[in-house]
Amino acid sequence: GPARYGPISDDCPNKKTSPMEVPWAVGEIVCIFRSPSGDIKVEVRWFYRLAELKGKLSSESQDASDRMCEEILETDHYDVVSPSSLLSPANIHGKAVEVRSACRTYLGMPVLDFCCSRFYSIKRLAPVPCGALSGRVARGRLMSAVIQRNALLGEELDKKDPQ
Repeated sequence: GPARYGPISDDCPNKKTSPMEVPWAVGEIVCIFRSPSGDIKVEVRWFYRLAELKGKLSSESQDASDRMCEEILETDHYDVVSPSSLLSPANIHGKAVEVRSACRTYLGMPVLDFCCSRFYSIKRLAPVPCGALSGRVARGRLMSAVIQRNALLGEELDKKDPQ
């Protein structure tokens, strides 16, 4: 069901997961870099929940079972943010999987599970075909403004992980 994050998470009863309740969204780190001013920055590609979309997709019902992971959609929405705004790791699965009843943590932070098999374009305001989840990293690099501005970085990434 819908992932929760806050002082007391329904996924992890009686476990404090954050010092305060904050708005949050699922994102994928595409690039970590140093800005011209010397600050470390993170380029994030956002995933959208069905409820965050307007139109037909937003009215689709989420799996009624609270035991299944929540569906999110891959997007072409990118932002550059401070690493201090990152909250918690997430697992993104290519299909709906049952969420474990025991809360998993990584470095003291809860690990949230989501499934993603669709792509939503914020430029077209519509879903577009995207292929398999395995191509997600390549799609993220392809649309990254930071990687596009730095040809050397793109070449090095292609050497390490040719697509």
